[in-house]
Amino acid sequence: MKLLLVGTLMLACAACASTKTVPAGTVGLTWDRQETSSVNGVIGRNPLTQHIEVRGDSERLEMYLGGAGSGPVGISLFPGDGREILLRTQQHLYEVLHMPDNPWDISREADITVTDTHRKLTIDGHNTEEYLVAINDRGKAFQVTFWMCRDFPDAAKVFELINKSPDFPQYFMGDGPVTMLGMPADAGVPLRFETTIRFETAVPPDAVLKTVNFTHIELGPIPDADFQIPAGYQELTAENSAATAPASPGQ
Repeated sequence: MKLLLVGTLMLACAACASTKTVPAGTVGLTWDRQETSSVNGVIGRNPLTQHIEVRGDSERLEMYLGGAGSGPVGISLFPGDGREILLRTQQHLYEVLHMPDNPWDISREADITVTDTHRKLTIDGHNTEEYLVAINDRGKAFQVTFWMCRDFPDAAKVFELINKSPDFPQYFMGDGPVTMLGMPADAGVPLRFETTIRFETAVPPDAVLKTVNFTHIELGPIPDADFQIPAGYQELTAENSAATAPASPGQ
């Protein structure tokens, strides 16, 4: 599941004299999200890339494991009603799943402290500032680092749409429209997210550093079809699942 750029919003067409009108309600946000993990300092070889589109309460998430030009290995649609619709593109099937309300299981009573360290970092040509988010919840403590860009174009609108993404509660918790893990609304746009996950039960204990970079963040019109089940797709059943499953060796 999850954790998602159709071009910049253009109101005038340079190739023609007429004015291009963008229908109301079609403007959304698109971005790419690349996740890398390192275990005890050793970086994994296969980063996970996601292309995300958000418009209103709807989201589309495409997941890629290959390099540039490879097709998505998975597509999920989130209509905003608690469902995840998983598209099986090779079989033209779809499966309806139900999302957990709180994937990270952070309680509303959690103690969340946000600190602006005033450390600066340039990411993809943008000036960012470091925010440390310390979370203490029912005896468990962890820390999240955000690199936020205040002078990002249309920062307030971008922040609003990113925070509305149904996919983001696993990273950005909060009750209001601008409460990304308690982040102040004027902090800007997240361009990088880092956290360390410790597996104390491993022998020896493992520390996994997860780094997520957000790129190609753009506001623009997104067609209705991107959030709809494609024509010709059938809902997954026990019968058509068995019929499309690869044959076992020897069959």
